[in-house]
Amino acid sequence: MNRRTWIAGALAAAVAGCQTAPPPRTGSGPLPTAAEALERLRQAGAQRRTLKAEGRVTYYGEQGRVRVRMEVVARRADQFRVATISPFEQPIDVMTCDGRELWLLSKGELKRGPATPTNVARLLPLPLAPSAIVDTLMGGIPTGPGFRATAVEIDDAGGWTLVVDRDGSVERMVLSVDPGRWVVTAATIERPRGEPYLRAVFDDFMAVPEGGFYPERIKMTMPGRDVDVRMKLKRPVINAEIDASLFRIVPPPGKTVRSL
Repeated sequence: MNRRTWIAGALAAAVAGCQTAPPPRTGSGPLPTAAEALERLRQAGAQRRTLKAEGRVTYYGEQGRVRVRMEVVARRADQFRVATISPFEQPIDVMTCDGRELWLLSKGELKRGPATPTNVARLLPLPLAPSAIVDTLMGGIPTGPGFRATAVEIDDAGGWTLVVDRDGSVERMVLSVDPGRWVVTAATIERPRGEPYLRAVFDDFMAVPEGGFYPERIKMTMPGRDVDVRMKLKRPVINAEIDASLFRIVPPPGKTVRSL
């Protein structure tokens, strides 16, 4: 199995919560403008500044089903760490980013390079900026600069469909929103002609004491690559203090570091 594929699916995930949430409900009052809806989502997402969690990823692909345990650490706006863990509680791969540089430790080899979308794409099958990875881990709400909501309408289930564009991008994001809880229940990245490039569906929302709701389960599909990734995170710790050293990998003396 290509580890980069299932790690990318994992990064599309949000976190699990601690308490059972009420059933989905629609918002009250008139439909807001698209800009107002996006801003309200951002306010809800901003309650989460850091995340620590562990979980399992199940990947369905050409090699059948593969299950992997992982640990995730993230801090807004653009720092993250993802480690896959063996059955013997030893790290398999470790990927970290401090917002400027990216490290990958795999099979005893350490690589390092600038944290550009291009370099991220060399590790993951998606050209994602670090801030986009952290946004995804924090709940799937786009919070970085340059995002612009262009349309909002009520869907058949009483929720909202929110269309978001980004300056300089030819793709657009279509979000399904539960306006009662201000969460994203599905997100689809579309190509210019409307073809779905990536789709994530969030389910089993749980409430957490820090405020807001998180999806306990996520299913991600990439139609063009025949990828199906399902993830469940548990034991989340929200807004804890995180040592900045977790987002870097310092090689031991004499260790060769290859460039990304």
